[in-house]
Amino acid sequence: MKRRGLWLLTMLLGGSIAYAQDPQMSLFYALPTYLNPAFAGGAHHNRAIVHYRMQWPKNDARYSTFFASYDTYFANQKLGLGAVVMSDNQGSGTIKTNDLNIVSSYEIDLSKRFALRPALSLGLANRKVDDNLTYGNQFNNAQGLVSNNTGENFDKYSVLYPDVGAGMLFYDHKFWFGVSAKHLNMPNNSFLQDSKNRLPINMNFHTGMKIRLVHKEHISYLEEERDISITPVAHYKFQGKSDQLDLGLYTIYDKLLLGAWYRGLPIIKKYSTNEPNNEGLVFMMGYNFGEVTFSYAYDATISKLVGYTNGAHEVNLTYIFQKHHKQGHKIMKRLPCPNLNHPHSQ
Repeated sequence: MKRRGLWLLTMLLGGSIAYAQDPQMSLFYALPTYLNPAFAGGAHHNRAIVHYRMQWPKNDARYSTFFASYDTYFANQKLGLGAVVMSDNQGSGTIKTNDLNIVSSYEIDLSKRFALRPALSLGLANRKVDDNLTYGNQFNNAQGLVSNNTGENFDKYSVLYPDVGAGMLFYDHKFWFGVSAKHLNMPNNSFLQDSKNRLPINMNFHTGMKIRLVHKEHISYLEEERDISITPVAHYKFQGKSDQLDLGLYTIYDKLLLGAWYRGLPIIKKYSTNEPNNEGLVFMMGYNFGEVTFSYAYDATISKLVGYTNGAHEVNLTYIFQKHHKQGHKIMKRLPCPNLNHPHSQ
């Protein structure tokens, strides 16, 4: 049997005072269709991605999340289409969430310079709780486990619910601004029949500007170009009572990408009167091997949890299927975002 604290269940199972939270990624531009469905088809090629995150490996209640995604672009219809699969394990498998989302975007040329991508996401999710848990009332200090009766009465150990999201991306060859919203229908994912645990809407705002030292404004994603650039970026998100700001900088030199982020809200929010909200520093690197790109990130904890978590690790593999274009093929606007998936192509 697995021994888990009652506090963990209070936070995760859902009740009138608890809110479920989505897993957060540090290599979010390496998992673009999870960040914003408007990135669907953004490579203008077929793209497959596998992604893994291990958070707090030192802690027994560690979190692990696996993603797989595929998206493509239909040039004649200016339509991006894809699918994202996620498997999230909270508390070393205490609670598991699996979901599938179909994402679609439409590319609108506002002018020769600017483009807009509205997008929609439709999905189905399954949330399960381990039915072999033990609780605090089953133990005492002298004898340890004294009862097999948990005293808990779950109506179900698995819940299935639909999920709806949307997004938008506005960009030119240097600048972009995006916004996305997950769980617009605020689905109920409680395990108790008479309890409502509405999943709060997850709002994301992301922006940045790519400063190219060697560039062409309009070329195919896989057309050869030596990319040397720096990109300052910002990402703000909130869900329920939780919010977070990431500020960072990417540097690309040909096929190599290096980046660093600061995560926190030190001025706006504080953990306590004398403790500013500093959450973490993120360091990342990516390298492009042609059609395949490998990326890695490490989250260094700088909050009051430092010393208890060992941070978090993320790895990403992306494969972009090359197409052999006929001479004179149509040139399309490329997203200027710091694409860890294929830094050479940006």
